[in-house]
Amino acid sequence: MDGLVWDRATKEMIITADQNHPRHYEEESKRQIVQSYENGKLSSRIREEYSIPRSTLQRWVQGIRNSGSTRG
Repeated sequence: MDGLVWDRATKEMIITADQNHPRHYEEESKRQIVQSYENGKLSSRIREEYSIPRSTLQRWVQGIRNSGSTRG
């Protein structure tokens, strides 16, 4: 079921999505999330706060480390 959630990183209301309609993050939001991780915020807290799977966070972190972008 979809709902509204306050996104602390972007200071905006976002629509949460169910499994059939994954949430979309803009590149800048992904960069902010990765920056939080790089600055020492726990992975588990980030994943909980943004409702993202471990694999998604790992992919974003590796993408930025390798190429400067979260895009594949």
